[in-house]
Amino acid sequence: LAAAEREATPYPARIREEQGLYLIDSAPMGALIAADLAAQVATPIIARRFHTWLVDCFHAVLETLRQQTQLSTVVLSGGCMQNKLLFETLVDRLERHRFTVLAGEQVPMNDGGIALGQAFIGGAPPCV
Repeated sequence: LAAAEREATPYPARIREEQGLYLIDSAPMGALIAADLAAQVATPIIARRFHTWLVDCFHAVLETLRQQTQLSTVVLSGGCMQNKLLFETLVDRLERHRFTVLAGEQVPMNDGGIALGQAFIGGAPPCV
């Protein structure tokens, strides 16, 4: 979080659709970061640009899906949501755009939650 404290113009978000899936186009990211490093852009600015880019991408995909489905509730989980900057920035953005955001409070966001899910599935009746 400390390396990305300051605001910075994000890298451009590019989303594409392939066979009904929405994909974040990260292909240009390496070159953009390398160009910033070559130009001696400060690490906190590069970090902020990257995190904001990722939030922009997630938001763009979620907006597209909301338009198609009319759903506006989002569940955030997984290891990347342990990144405080990413998580808090994404929650703020989604809530400002009238999404309902659900996230773990009593169950860990990462691998600790997997065990709970496995225990739940293990105790579930067999599927026929």
